Amino acid sequence: MKQKKKLDKINIQFLKDLSKIEEGLKEIKEFEMMFLGGAWSEVSPFVKKLVDYGSKLTLLDACDEFKIKSQDNVRLISEVISNKKGKATFYETTPKDCSSLFELNEEVFSRYKFLQHVKTNKEYEVNVTTLKDLGNFRPNYRCMDLQGGEILALEGTQETFFDNLYLITTETCFVSLYKQQPLFSDYLEFFNSKDYKLIDLGEIRKAHNIDLNLKTNLGIDSLYTDLTFIKKQINHKDVIKAILGLLVEYRYSECYRIYESYKKELDAEVRLCLIKFFNKLKKAKIK
Repeated sequence: MKQKKKLDKINIQFLKDLSKIEEGLKEIKEFEMMFLGGAWSEVSPFVKKLVDYGSKLTLLDACDEFKIKSQDNVRLISEVISNKKGKATFYETTPKDCSSLFELNEEVFSRYKFLQHVKTNKEYEVNVTTLKDLGNFRPNYRCMDLQGGEILALEGTQETFFDNLYLITTETCFVSLYKQQPLFSDYLEFFNSKDYKLIDLGEIRKAHNIDLNLKTNLGIDSLYTDLTFIKKQINHKDVIKAILGLLVEYRYSECYRIYESYKKELDAEVRLCLIKFFNKLKKAKIK
């Protein structure tokens, strides 16, 4: 926790310095973030400061704990997102944060002690829409946790959606916690087709698979994790936007790699601001 506070402080100071530069402030105001699903709970003070400086933010399933209201540069959406507009069956669970457009695979959930409390409460028809129908979103950073529905949501976007989307973090499963949901390999294939490469595999949640009759462990299974993808090619005009997205997740080594690749394309003042930032990270022994 102390480390995160330290990093947020450094990131926010960089943001303040960048905002004093005309070109830097322009990039901040054009920067667009999207948090869909439970991921909003991990939003940092840095993201809130970005919003204060004018960056655009779209949130799905935000709640009071986020302490942010809809405003000119913040959009809160509550619609159920899919790959096409129409009606679909929605499976509401207890607790509700496991609800999904995919049916809960209770046979699989029942194998793991920490998931046995999750049950389907009811199923009903809902109106679903697409991100394309909700607006012309052009995010530079996106974080998703839609209980198996991440690829569905991405399939319902306009052709230009991925043009300037440089960093994506999404939850994925190794086993079918939901019936017919996409799995780990499907995510790799989908993002590879969109010209992204995997740069990080998050902590893998593992659990003992148990015999329900004998209540004995049958071995450890890998269940789910988070994947982070970065676009293989960065538009030289969007270097700062790509770096801001990486800073949301404290990915400093990738920031520096992009800076080194594109520094000659940067505004001179912006370049000096980044040099000052990287020197501060070096002094604090942060990589």
